[in-house]
Amino acid sequence: MQAFRLSGVKWGSGEDLRQKITGNFKGTTDEIIQWAAAKWGLPVDVVRAQAVVETYWHNEYVGDQGHSFGLMQIKDFVAPFTHPMSATSTAFSLDYYAASIRYYYDGHSDWMNNQPGRVGTYASGDLGAVSAPGSLGTGMTKAARTTSPR
Repeated sequence: MQAFRLSGVKWGSGEDLRQKITGNFKGTTDEIIQWAAAKWGLPVDVVRAQAVVETYWHNEYVGDQGHSFGLMQIKDFVAPFTHPMSATSTAFSLDYYAASIRYYYDGHSDWMNNQPGRVGTYASGDLGAVSAPGSLGTGMTKAARTTSPR
């Protein structure tokens, strides 16, 4: 966690969100999902569905030719200093993922408007278009398009 804190990576106007990422929770995978969803004000079924899309709830999964780790497949080159915690801590993986979703949902970044092939314009509050950093911002899941946070 110290490397993550001292990495120098900042989230600009959403830095307060990054500072709240702790991964400080123990429980079953579903209990950790519920905790992260509640902590970041996201619909729990959206987080569950995204975990299915990412890894079918397999915490140890490694994807993207060895660059994406853990339950939520956090990319090491997109989210520097999250590895090895993203691979070894389900709570950290979910905390980081949910904080990232909250970051985009709250409108701290407009990078999704600059993606090739993007149809329409993303604005804060559009959970259906929000996706974790490193994806193309093409949407999360069908559940996300019909559910909004808080």
